Amino acid sequence: FAGGTDYMAPAADKDAFYATVHGGMKFQTLTEQSLSSGSAAVTINEWPGSFSQVAAGGDIGYHVGDTYALELGVFLFEGSEYSYTQSSIKYSTYTDEMLFYGALKYDLAQSDGWKLFAKVGLGGTYTVVSGTGVSENTEMVFSGVAGLGVTYAYTENNTVGLQYLFFDSLVEDDASTHPSLKPGHILTLSVGYSF
Repeated sequence: FAGGTDYMAPAADKDAFYATVHGGMKFQTLTEQSLSSGSAAVTINEWPGSFSQVAAGGDIGYHVGDTYALELGVFLFEGSEYSYTQSSIKYSTYTDEMLFYGALKYDLAQSDGWKLFAKVGLGGTYTVVSGTGVSENTEMVFSGVAGLGVTYAYTENNTVGLQYLFFDSLVEDDASTHPSLKPGHILTLSVGYSF
């Protein structure tokens, strides 16, 4: 029994802190909608349909006990483009986004170096909107963040992993209409290190 107790004991302070670097894609769909812009109707069209963006980011965390961790993370996305028509004229709009979040991470299962985890927290997206016929806008919105992933420790301190992260994102067609919240989905591969 003593041997079993030693095996199950947490690694204490040795790997309390960790850092992870992520790289992958963000997926998002703009649902077609008609909005009022003065006397003209504005129609938002998907461009080029549901679109994807390169996503890169990282997080740092601190383990509090065997299975819980507190985590701070940030993601940057390449600029996206969508189009809308106003009075029969088609415009292109560009957005650049950044996501930052704080989350509670929980290890759902562990076995032979593998960990299945979930995380939930609060995030914020920072969006810059600009383009032809559009006044430049910067917007920030706060919303829930949730994620699920798996990691594998191939050495005592090094890991590789796969993560899915969900968040709400702000997209605005122009300065005279209200912003619309659209869900964002990030799928990434990661490498991590425990201190």
